[in-house]
Amino acid sequence: MQPLRAVRPAQPARPAGGSAGERAHRGERVLLRTVPVLPAKVLRRRRVAAAVGTALLTAAIVVLLGLLADVAAAARHSGAPDVSSTSRTPVVTSPVQVAGVLGG
Repeated sequence: MQPLRAVRPAQPARPAGGSAGERAHRGERVLLRTVPVLPAKVLRRRRVAAAVGTALLTAAIVVLLGLLADVAAAARHSGAPDVSSTSRTPVVTSPVQVAGVLGG
């Protein structure tokens, strides 16, 4: 017994008609689409426009990220007391701690 194999069904030949059928051999398919070829000036203009657009978009992103960093830095430093240690956690003493140290 032979193992089962997937077999593609035979494709019938297409009727020859029109100019595409005359150029092709019997049963061969021909694509009728052509790829448009643009002049060199148009391609150069597109490349320049793409480069300028990419540069402008990159500059806008850098500016926005800089503004966002400024806002984040301002939010981080506002309202927090200045501490001369390397700890990033603000140290605030409560009235209970002050009373405990003073013995009251």
